[in-house]
Amino acid sequence: PIRPNVPSDCSVRRPEWLGDGYCDDYGDENDVYLYNTAACNWDFGDCCEGTCNNNSWYKPYPCGTEGYFCEDPQGNPIVST
Repeated sequence: PIRPNVPSDCSVRRPEWLGDGYCDDYGDENDVYLYNTAACNWDFGDCCEGTCNNNSWYKPYPCGTEGYFCEDPQGNPIVST
């Protein structure tokens, strides 16, 4: 499978973090909570157990490596660590 394009309204410094299997619910030094947002398709699904898919494209981290912090209203709204 091919990695989807980053939406134009998803403004993050490290787009390679999107959909890598690791829930980036914290952002980086300049991106506070910008990855796990609707604009970024909820970190391309990484932050919800029900939407993270290890087989969708290359993921350097297995889904749930650092837990989930699901903000996606269509996802699996469970916070786990």
